[in-house]
Amino acid sequence: MTTTQPTESISGQVEAWVRLPAATLAATIDLLHRLDVFFREHADSTVHTQLSLFCAATGSHPICGAPALLDELGLRALMLRTAMTAAGTDHDHADE
Repeated sequence: MTTTQPTESISGQVEAWVRLPAATLAATIDLLHRLDVFFREHADSTVHTQLSLFCAATGSHPICGAPALLDELGLRALMLRTAMTAAGTDHDHADE
C-alpha cells in the first residue's frame, strides 16, 4: 500500500492521508500520462477547441483554461509519481 503525506491545500487546510494499493496508483499515473500525451501530441485542433469550450463552460478562463488543465494533468501525474518514488514503490516505472 502507498500512503501519501498530508499536504496543505490551496485553502491552507491540511489534507487527509489516502492509502491505496501501489498498483492502483501506478495505473492512475499511467492513465494521466497517456491522456497528457494524447492531448499534447495527437489531438487535433477540433479536440483542443472542444476542450477550450468545455473549460470555459465549467468556469475556467476561456483562452488559458485548456492549457492550464493540461498542465495540471501532467503536474498531478508528476506529483503522484514523486510520492510513489518517495515511498519506494515505483519499481515498475524506474526506466521512465
